[in-house]
Amino acid sequence: MRCGWATIRDVTAQSFTTWRDRSDLAPKSVNDLLCTMRTFLLWMKRKRFILADPLADVRKVANPNAGSFRRALSVEEARRLLDKAPAHRALVYLAMMYTGLRRSELNGLKWGDFDFTVTPSRLRVPSSLSKNRKESTHFLRPELTAAILAVRPAGFQPGDWVFRGTIPRVPTFKSDLKAAEIPFEDARGRRVDLHALRKTYGTMLAAAGVSPRVAMELMRHSDMKLTMGVYTDVAQLPIIEESARLPSLQITPKRTPNPDSSLVDDALGDAPGSAQTGVFSGRQLSLGDIVRQEIENSNPLENGTLRHEKAPQVNLRRLSEMERAKRLELSTSTLARWCSTN
Repeated sequence: MRCGWATIRDVTAQSFTTWRDRSDLAPKSVNDLLCTMRTFLLWMKRKRFILADPLADVRKVANPNAGSFRRALSVEEARRLLDKAPAHRALVYLAMMYTGLRRSELNGLKWGDFDFTVTPSRLRVPSSLSKNRKESTHFLRPELTAAILAVRPAGFQPGDWVFRGTIPRVPTFKSDLKAAEIPFEDARGRRVDLHALRKTYGTMLAAAGVSPRVAMELMRHSDMKLTMGVYTDVAQLPIIEESARLPSLQITPKRTPNPDSSLVDDALGDAPGSAQTGVFSGRQLSLGDIVRQEIENSNPLENGTLRHEKAPQVNLRRLSEMERAKRLELSTSTLARWCSTN
């Protein structure tokens, strides 16, 4: 069987990846083409034109810019857009920002899909319109309910379209953004297109504190990463306000002795609170006396209980000086006795 100028036998994982590497297409473009090609191959497999999908093991390329080229509107920008746009288009923008519906889904809604007899009002998106082919129910905000009821005609029929013919195209949407003083593209290259209103919906859910699992269900996503990563604009989240909600943990200042002062006192042999001892004090101390004094000054026992403290530190430098002085004294006295007897 032939597909264009090549046969289906020419379609292999190696041939596709080689073509993909040589093409200068963006990651999103080659990933979309891979999905389209695999859909076609799966159709051929179901029809038994082929035995297996040759691209089954081909994975999508990494797209670091996925979702980053589009930004969400701030609350102030959303209000300006609704105020400056004509009434029929403002209703479209309000519905997209309060339901997260896509253009095609909103365009296919009929009056029979709405139920205004209950509180809150409900919208049923049929599986034939939904992107994931699953029926979903949306609970409408009072503002959106009032706006839709205000434009409902008197003699409406359940099969009549609600938004058909009112969803703007890109040039019209750009004119509404310009009237609201909202740049279509910011300094970082992120744009505000019509699908950005769906991202605005996801961002408002995150900013309102909606749990990620509930937000994923409202956005009708199958992957949490898509909800929290692509359809949540971190720049619009109240990061500073939420950080201020942390409990206050205050440290009480404590006076600590200056470590340099104890080193100086040790070097001079005159520690605070103790008498002068050592070579230069005129009092002869043995090595055992010095060690005993160091242990006694450390007070290992207090009120009859053993304190779990760090072992007392003996000044080794001070001990070595005392030991050298003692040896010198012993050598001198020994020499004097030897001279007197001889």
